[in-house]
Amino acid sequence: MDINGVYKDKLKIMEFIHGLSMGGAETLVKDYAILIDKQQFDVVILCLTHDTGSPWEKLLKANGIKIVFAEDHKPWFMLANKYLDKIFGHFFYYFACRKLIRDEKPDVIHSHLPLSNYIKFAKPKKDTFLVHTVHNEPKALWFDKINGMNIFTDLERKRDVSSARYLIEKYNMQFIALHERMRFEVNNIFGVKNTIVLNNGIDFRRFENPRPKNAVRSELGIPNDSFIVGHVGRFADMKNHKFLVRVFREIYQTNSNAYLLMIGEGKLRKSTEDYLHICGLDNRYMILQNREDIPDLMNAMDCYVMPSKYEGLPVTLIEAQKIGLRCIVSDAIDSAAFVTGLVKSISLDAGTQMWAKEILEGKTAKDYEDNLEEWDIRNIVKKLERIYRDGYMKQHRLCE
Repeated sequence: MDINGVYKDKLKIMEFIHGLSMGGAETLVKDYAILIDKQQFDVVILCLTHDTGSPWEKLLKANGIKIVFAEDHKPWFMLANKYLDKIFGHFFYYFACRKLIRDEKPDVIHSHLPLSNYIKFAKPKKDTFLVHTVHNEPKALWFDKINGMNIFTDLERKRDVSSARYLIEKYNMQFIALHERMRFEVNNIFGVKNTIVLNNGIDFRRFENPRPKNAVRSELGIPNDSFIVGHVGRFADMKNHKFLVRVFREIYQTNSNAYLLMIGEGKLRKSTEDYLHICGLDNRYMILQNREDIPDLMNAMDCYVMPSKYEGLPVTLIEAQKIGLRCIVSDAIDSAAFVTGLVKSISLDAGTQMWAKEILEGKTAKDYEDNLEEWDIRNIVKKLERIYRDGYMKQHRLCE
């Protein structure tokens, strides 16, 4: 106990996220939970949905991490009737999350992706320290018009901004941004000055000894002489998969040994596969999901391509550089993620032919320095532990 009487030997940390799919934010939460000092912190992960088949759930439980899924608490009448589930499902998650947060009584709630509406509704105890990591570009995340977004979803994200402002006022919620430009935007949107920049850490041990390229290709059934264009990311509008398909079509017209390897899942997977069929590429692609061997799969690629419409700071791009892949990315990705000389940024307006040409013919800088050590997850977790401890003590004193 310190002189102010607020020190606790252990703090209970709740990592709050939509689910345990294998996206960048979800992978980060998994690493945080496993690597955080268990002598100082107890960790519980709260998920809205229960994703079936996620390797992260099995891995977290094997490491003794408690996971609670709001979806698992659905009442019998919603499970028995899909119509009622569709009507009441949205409201159910609010009440389920409130109950789980109040049952767990966390000292710190660290939310990832837009979840402020749920935390506001839950009304956690006043001395709870709230911290929120912004994983995507703030303007695109909260304000830009997104293709296919319905009125209800747009209203939810506007309410998320309002709820975040409420949590700042009532709980002094702390923001974490992924780079300096994002920090400036978050400060400007919410009228704060204390947003922290913290890199998305990566467990580089997983990337030290990837399996040989040809062994992985053989296992996947891809010829060893193929030119593999690779991409890792969920099938969502922001990832721009249709543009990636058009670029690959240009590549295939030049190199008949080209092959497109995509790793991820999401709502737009089916429409992407339909588009590949329309483009006549049925036998030239493979989609994998729920894979733990990302380093091996990346090592099997020849070029990593990321034509995103917007991003926060993509962990997969850092991982691709760690493997040593040449990376072609859109200019929507902040240069803070360019930590080696392996990355070339191109405007989406440059067109698919220019992208294809750069992917096929572009060269890597011969000599370059890297800043990869700044992304070591162990260093990041130590910084995060200090944020949790200092933030809780400050919030507790304010509530005395």
